[in-house]
Order: sequence, then C-alpha cells, then structure tokens
Amino acid sequence: MSKSQIKNEQYVSFLNAAFVDGLIEIVTGTGGPYVNKCVIQGTASSAVLG
Repeated sequence: MSKSQIKNEQYVSFLNAAFVDGLIEIVTGTGGPYVNKCVIQGTASSAVLG
C-alpha cells in the first residue's frame, strides 16, 4: 500500500522507465503460480533483486 494514490498511468510510466534504465526485466516464471507466466524481476543494477 502507498501513502498516496497512484494512477495506473503513473505506475506504467514508472515501469517503462525502470525497464529502459535496466532496473527491471521481464522473465518467464519457473515456480508456483508463476510457471510459464511473465514476471517482472529486478536486475543486478536495481536495489531490489527478485
């Protein structure tokens, strides 16, 4: 949860910028409910992995 409301468009802009900056990548899930589904994952360049 966030202290302030975030519109979907703002979240999409954040995700797109993080992807372009190499902070996140889209991978295929390998476990649990994420098997064979697209998953957003932090890269080694980001502060958060996984």
